[in-house]
Amino acid sequence: MCKFREILKHPFELLKAVIQVNNRQHSLPVIKAKGLSGTLRGKKVAVLDLAFKPETDDIREAASLTIIRDLLEEGAIVRAYDPIAVRNTRRVIG
Repeated sequence: MCKFREILKHPFELLKAVIQVNNRQHSLPVIKAKGLSGTLRGKKVAVLDLAFKPETDDIREAASLTIIRDLLEEGAIVRAYDPIAVRNTRRVIG
């Protein structure tokens, strides 16, 4: 039992860094689009395949959610489509 407690108290810095890098990857498409066009305000942007996994409505941890939020924050007009997951995405994003 003692070893288990020691493991839980470990800060796992490498794991934290991996999670930060992975989360940043979700924002890269918006960063690149902004770099190419200068501004996304008023631009129409399509986001396809909203689900975390193909052919499901599972959007938990989906990169599309971060991308859509970032696009909206930049003033883009977002059109999102996924034949199965669009309903769940609307519930989360609005």
